[in-house]
Amino acid sequence: MSKLKVNNSIKKYYLSLNPRERRLFVVMVILVVFMAVWRLAPSLGEVGNIFVEQKTRLKEATNAIGISQKIVNKYLQLKSKQGQIEKKFEKNEFKEGHLSYVDSLKSPDIVEFSIGAQQEKEFGKDFNQVTFKINFKASSLATVMNFIKKLENEKRKYLISELSIKKAYGYLVVVIEVNSIERKK
Repeated sequence: MSKLKVNNSIKKYYLSLNPRERRLFVVMVILVVFMAVWRLAPSLGEVGNIFVEQKTRLKEATNAIGISQKIVNKYLQLKSKQGQIEKKFEKNEFKEGHLSYVDSLKSPDIVEFSIGAQQEKEFGKDFNQVTFKINFKASSLATVMNFIKKLENEKRKYLISELSIKKAYGYLVVVIEVNSIERKK
């Protein structure tokens, strides 16, 4: 009710003014409104910038969550794959070491046979990954293939991670990097 009285009193005042005063009154109201908007404009701009900044942060956080989810999914896949590999090797326990076992696979056609020192690194909580290099010279490619077949067809699970065959002085110079998984001792 008081709003209505204020509006009526402003209306009465406005109507009591002569035309020249009315024009000045309208100009004055426009200037006051303009000054108020001018005064508030910077703070409105800052508020707008804050919203833009928050929108940017939200987008970055959403992207980070998406990337994190991909990493977690990849980790779970790899963990599952590791579990499958561990199951395969769980029952494979051999009394002889890798080096003496691989040495027993060579044929008489292989010369200058040597096995590099084995390196072990942890593979899960119960297993180690064993890596070593086999170096030898062979007279033919068939000899190399037979050795690789024996290496891969035996009960032990070997993975050839690197194979290099070069021809030198009538021989094939072979370097094989082998990986295997074994239970920790």
